Amino acid sequence: MHTLLILLGLFGAQPDTASLFQAERAFAARSLSHGIDSSFLYALAPDAVLFRAGPVNGPQWIREHPGKATSRLAWGPSAGAVSAAGDLGITTGPWTFTDASKPDASAHYGHFVSVWKRQDNGEWKVAVDIGIAHPQPSPDAVRGRFDQHRWGNHPSGPAGTPASAALLKAEEELLLAIDRAGTRKPLLDRMAPDAVLYRNGEPPITDNGTIRKTIEAAMPPFAWRPARADVAASGDIAYSYGSYVMGNEKGNYLRIWRLSQQGEWLIIVDLTDPDA
Repeated sequence: MHTLLILLGLFGAQPDTASLFQAERAFAARSLSHGIDSSFLYALAPDAVLFRAGPVNGPQWIREHPGKATSRLAWGPSAGAVSAAGDLGITTGPWTFTDASKPDASAHYGHFVSVWKRQDNGEWKVAVDIGIAHPQPSPDAVRGRFDQHRWGNHPSGPAGTPASAALLKAEEELLLAIDRAGTRKPLLDRMAPDAVLYRNGEPPITDNGTIRKTIEAAMPPFAWRPARADVAASGDIAYSYGSYVMGNEKGNYLRIWRLSQQGEWLIIVDLTDPDA
């Protein structure tokens, strides 16, 4: 009942990105004050997914693989979006990793993408966390990228388990369409105008022409296997993840989807995280 009241109170309101960004910043601040492991255990939902050569239960993996106390991870949100129901959100931004025990070592940089779900008590918790590494970005290409006011009025679609299953099926059908067409056009047609492409070793790609060239240049075989999808209660934002192969590269992928005004799922985040 508590969950229902929350959704009824938030459904149809303006996207609550302020509270989502506040949760992300609190997560990041705890990393600097209490350490990386403590911050993740604080922010992850009990069933949260991290990717360590495949999807794993985040809290369990962190407890079994404690990090170095001298490691420092700093980050902050640059862009985000929240479903009309206020139950599902995404954040993305740059991260910096340093090791205090190696003051002469170079810092490492990258970008993260986090999927958040609002809990029964109203708190935001991370459901999925993934990222890429790349040289220090300048400037941050994703800042303010997802302007939900430009998406128009929140369209609503089916939600719940049937909607998640339908999105998984749509992912599979998209791959079949690529095979039939012999080109990447079916995937390119699904990319939203404000899409961001995340590829390891490169800063996030936001230029639509560069996104097109990058997808078209991916070596065959070019395929993926969706493992899970989840759709917001309002049916307007969703995510899916699974495994992929591009040429000799294999790894995990995450996609964030938004429902267009025409009722079509469009990709706003396409991230591939290759196996080490």
